Amino acid sequence: MSRVYWFGALGLVSASVGCKNDNSLTANPIDSVAVTTGDFDYVALPLDRMVIPHESYEGIISVATWDREYDPDLVQLKVETLLGNIDELSFHGAVFVASGTRGLGAQQYNGLDPDDTLLTNPAVRDNVRAYVEGGGVLIVTDWAYDLVQLAWPELMVTVGDGAFDGAQAGNNGTIIGRVVDPVLSAALGEDSVALEYNYSNWAVISSVTKGTVHIEGDVAYKGDVDSGTLELTRAPLLMSWQPEGALGKVVLSTFHFDAQTPEVMDTIVTTVIGEFEEAPTTSLTVARGGAR
Repeated sequence: MSRVYWFGALGLVSASVGCKNDNSLTANPIDSVAVTTGDFDYVALPLDRMVIPHESYEGIISVATWDREYDPDLVQLKVETLLGNIDELSFHGAVFVASGTRGLGAQQYNGLDPDDTLLTNPAVRDNVRAYVEGGGVLIVTDWAYDLVQLAWPELMVTVGDGAFDGAQAGNNGTIIGRVVDPVLSAALGEDSVALEYNYSNWAVISSVTKGTVHIEGDVAYKGDVDSGTLELTRAPLLMSWQPEGALGKVVLSTFHFDAQTPEVMDTIVTTVIGEFEEAPTTSLTVARGGAR
């Protein structure tokens, strides 16, 4: 049995749970989904296909669209507003943080300037921990893994030195993932799936603790100058945790949502994260009590 969520007057409610204990959730009222727009992964694509309403927070790195030159009226919501403000974050029951979201790296991938404004802000760490503890579902992809490592360093081990961006070493290409979660395997109708890694230097996770690995695979990644290309067997590719004492959960995908086939990605979203129905027509702005 898969977890089923529906939108209603009280928000998103867990109707049934059919997964492992460390992945189980209590009823978590939710009436909004947030996504960040990053440079490398359009995480909203499966939500768009399934007509799941969501609110976007701009987080582009390569072109600072948060600057007045590009957004003179500051009409776009910003990732800094989402992760830096616990009230804003807590408004949403599910938050998708895309790979390539601004502020979640050691330095800009296309330059030498630092890009760690969110990671070095203690309020961001505290906010995401409180968000999940209170029942929120946090979903991150690839380079956004640093956010999970920052808030819950005990949950996983990565390749590299453990520093920001240290795990960004994976080779691009197709990996045949083994679906080791029986619930997801049943939903997909397969025990293996072809996953596309459309960019190199994706975040390689060595192992997870106290969590659930949904998909694993054998990967090749870049070592140091002396070691060259290294291989890792049974590396976690899709995983989730319910941190101790938390009512919500964390989901980490090493692959990009927008690079996968619709059938595979949509099934992963509805099985591992939740099955959503279309929200009421009342606007999110009105539900908040007015425009900001």
